[in-house]
Amino acid sequence: MIQFSDQEIEGERLELNSKTELYYLGHHLTLRRCNLVIKVPTRGLVISRTQLIDCTIDVKRELINFRWETVILKGCRFTGTMSGNDFGRWPYAD
Repeated sequence: MIQFSDQEIEGERLELNSKTELYYLGHHLTLRRCNLVIKVPTRGLVISRTQLIDCTIDVKRELINFRWETVILKGCRFTGTMSGNDFGRWPYAD
């Protein structure tokens, strides 16, 4: 697993491209003005409790049914193909 957490990264290009690894972007991670290039399948990516601010998210391999509900997105731009992706909170049953 390749993990990014507990840090702020600014102005970098992060290319997620390993076919054998799981990428975890999470807990207390902030990406600011970064270019996030996603070349992994949905099952190879976890993004949780992460802030993406003024980033470009370039999806090179289609993301299918990916859930962005725990990601804070501010001023981001998306390119590429995404099918069935969910943004925002889900209403949870009591």
